[in-house]
Amino acid sequence: MQWSLIGPVVAGNGTSGNASNEIGYPSGIYVDSNYAIYVADYSNHRIQKWLPNAVSGTTVAGVTGVAGFNTSLLNYPRAVYVDSQQNLYIADNNGISIWSLGASVGNRVPGSTGLGTIWAIYIDSNGNLYASISLNCAVVMWTPTATASTLVAGGTGCGSSSSQLYTVYGFTVDSLTNTIYAANSGANTIVAWSVGITAGTIIAGSNATSGSTGLLLNNPHDVKRDQYGNLYVSDLHNNRVVLFCQNPPSTNGTIIAVYPLSNPKSIALDSDLNLYVSNPNYYQVQKYTRIV
Repeated sequence: MQWSLIGPVVAGNGTSGNASNEIGYPSGIYVDSNYAIYVADYSNHRIQKWLPNAVSGTTVAGVTGVAGFNTSLLNYPRAVYVDSQQNLYIADNNGISIWSLGASVGNRVPGSTGLGTIWAIYIDSNGNLYASISLNCAVVMWTPTATASTLVAGGTGCGSSSSQLYTVYGFTVDSLTNTIYAANSGANTIVAWSVGITAGTIIAGSNATSGSTGLLLNNPHDVKRDQYGNLYVSDLHNNRVVLFCQNPPSTNGTIIAVYPLSNPKSIALDSDLNLYVSNPNYYQVQKYTRIV
C-alpha cells in the first residue's frame, strides 16, 4: 500500500486561534463513516467538526475559549470518539463525558472523574469503553452498564518490564481477540496486551531504546489498526507515521507520512484507509490519501 507523499490540510488553516477556521491545538482526532473529522481542540476547550472539503469547522461540544467543570463545558479536551449513533465521547480534565447528537450538555461516565490524565478513548463493537490513563501507565474499561472502571492493562507502576506500561498514550482494540494495542511511549514500543492477561508483548520498537530506523521508535504517541491487522504509528519525536505490516508480521516499519509533520499526535483512518494526522505545531490536521 502507498499514500500520498504530501498531506494537504483538511482542518485548520495553520494559524493558532479560536475562529471557526482555526484550531488552537489539535489533540485527538476521529473520522466518522461520512468522512467528517472531529478535532479535540485542546486549548480552545471545544470539539470541532469539519465536513469534507470544508474551510471551517463547527463547534459540536463545549464553548469556545471557556473552560469549566460543569456538564456544558469542556476543560482541555484530549480525545474524541464517535459511536454508530453519533454520540460523542470526550476525554478532558473532567473525566469522560457522552454528548448525544446535537446536545449542549454531556453526561459524565460514572467513575471517570479523578482517574488521572485520560489521553485516549475507544469504543469496541460490544459497546465497552476503554481509556488510557497516561501518567498512571494503565488502560481501563467500562462495560455498557458499569458504574466504575476495570483495569485491563498495566496499572502495576510505570516501567519497561513485560507486566508494565510506561506513559501509554494512544491505543486501539481488536474486539475479536480482546487485544489492546498500545503506544507505550515511555519505553518507545508498541505493545499488544490481551484483556485479562498480566503482561504484554512488544510487537514494534525496541524496549527502552529510541531511534529513527524502521526497527526503532522515538516516543510513539498513537497507534491504529486496519482490517488487515496492519498497525499505523505516530512516531512523535521522529515527526513521522510508520506502518508495520502484519501479513506476514514485521517489526521493520515503513515510513508512510513525513511532510509537513511536526510532533504528530493522534492519527485516524477512514473506511478507504486514508490517513489523517493531528499536526499540533502547525495547528492543523493533514490527510494522506491512499493511492494503491
